[in-house]
Amino acid sequence: MPEYGFLDHDGRFGALWYETGDYITVFLPHTSSKILTSSLDLWRKYDEYVGTPDDKQNYSSEINAAALAMSQEGSYMDKGTLKPLIRPRGDYHARVWRGIPPKHLLDSGYSGLTRDQAEHHLYMESTHSATSLLEELTRLFRTIAPAPANDLTYGHRVRELLILACTEVEASWRGIYTANCSTPKKSYSTKDYVKLKPLLRLDEWIVRLKNYPGYPDINPFKEWDEAERMTTKSLTWYDDYNAIKHNRENEFHRASLGALIKAMAAVHVLQVAQWGPELYHRFHGNRYSAFETISLPEYGPEEQYISVPAGLHPIKKVPYFG
Repeated sequence: MPEYGFLDHDGRFGALWYETGDYITVFLPHTSSKILTSSLDLWRKYDEYVGTPDDKQNYSSEINAAALAMSQEGSYMDKGTLKPLIRPRGDYHARVWRGIPPKHLLDSGYSGLTRDQAEHHLYMESTHSATSLLEELTRLFRTIAPAPANDLTYGHRVRELLILACTEVEASWRGIYTANCSTPKKSYSTKDYVKLKPLLRLDEWIVRLKNYPGYPDINPFKEWDEAERMTTKSLTWYDDYNAIKHNRENEFHRASLGALIKAMAAVHVLQVAQWGPELYHRFHGNRYSAFETISLPEYGPEEQYISVPAGLHPIKKVPYFG
């Protein structure tokens, strides 16, 4: 069955699929109808309507018939964005966001990521834990101002928060990895977790501190390297955590504010890479963070999940790592 994703004239996501020209389904999540139907008979009834003269030559009759149904809802297919879906509709990877973020406060964007009851419980626990840590970072800033000149400042409270932040990062790593494995192992290391970097495109997420414009932007996973013996050392803030966890007496100076800020930024990034950037938008998830996302991966229409209930069952969780 042909299945396509596309954007409309306003950059909003849609999809279409059909077995025959007798029944063509169009999914427009931003409209009140959400599910539209069309057919070749309907298209012919409207004199084989097309958007431009070349559309008949460049696109199938079924696609043009779907575009006709959209136009009747005041939405117009940008056929240049039309691509076959890379996974069957209904399939998704647990705790791996795919979507189109809101363009402004009143825009809903698009996220097809679904959560069953167990995943919703994990979502609530994960976001609550991250919020608690990020609030503690903000409290620390009342004592030590976040500035490049203070990045090497270290102390016991910074060490405590660095350990908590990195164990939260580990919890997210493990949760996402095991949710995408058919046969989980008893133990994991960064040799396993580094495989999440391309899946979540972690090196493309950039954040900044909300209330401290003088502090540099942060890309906590940019240098993560899968090379042998580098999966821990290439994340300097995580390597610092390991040092001060196991050898405080000799490595205490590595419990620095700069390492802590990067680790907390990693907590934020793993939250949005799992659940979507709208998590921290005021009119959507409305969770608290000391950071704001300023750059994120762009997922094309062919990469989106289609997992809403209306006529799209079955919804199936597919392990990414097999």
